Amino acid sequence: MILQLINEINVYILILTVALGFLGGFIDNAFGMGYGLLTPIFIIIGFSPLVVVPTLLLSQAITGFSGTIFHQLYKNVEFKSINNQETKIVILFVVIGITGSIFATIFAITLNDLFMLLYIGTMMIIVGIIVTFKIRFHFSWRKLYIISVIAGFNKAISGGGYGSLVTSGQLMSGIRARTSVGVTQFSECTISAFGYLLYVILIPLSEIILTFQLSIIMALAGLFAAPFGALLVKKIEDDLARKIVGLLSIILGAISLIRLLFRVI
Repeated sequence: MILQLINEINVYILILTVALGFLGGFIDNAFGMGYGLLTPIFIIIGFSPLVVVPTLLLSQAITGFSGTIFHQLYKNVEFKSINNQETKIVILFVVIGITGSIFATIFAITLNDLFMLLYIGTMMIIVGIIVTFKIRFHFSWRKLYIISVIAGFNKAISGGGYGSLVTSGQLMSGIRARTSVGVTQFSECTISAFGYLLYVILIPLSEIILTFQLSIIMALAGLFAAPFGALLVKKIEDDLARKIVGLLSIILGAISLIRLLFRVI
């Protein structure tokens, strides 16, 4: 199957997809955010948002599930029972996030590509600013509800903007970094799988086949990166991780908007 994919996909696109799959899997498992940074990169090199978004959703569903296993093994997070806080937060994020993703998928299918690109670029900049500058608030379930709705919408419409909001929201509410990353991985991979199924129902068959091919390649690369990313989160300082992902998000968002401006002109 892999040989068939290699024959059907341009070799340069194949190399780039493998590299981005590894990078995305590593960053996302290390920082609990950053996979969405791949969205503007794929769009910048010419892919349609309706191909990019479901591709990232499926590949992250696979790599995120793998990352969740390693986070559990490394004791970054423990889903001991349905009554502990981590499990309750995951359930909240998944249930509410799926609701947001349903609306986002409908918007993505009906909106013009230019509006999609505008939303993605703007969202990346806003999320980057939120992540870069530390803002703290007291823990409350109501605030996590709001975060999960916005994050689920972002995930389904852009392939990103989930981990940065959910992880940062937990950090700002006082939940430790390792736990925040592990919770984000589990909830995000579940919502990503659901979002991909929605796209499978709504987009043309030719695009489904292409997204599946790219996703398999990215997922295989991301699976190799998952254990290293989960291990790094035990070593790196939270502030450094936040600044790296935040600045990259702002830069790529700005590049996306500049590229959109040239398309309009």
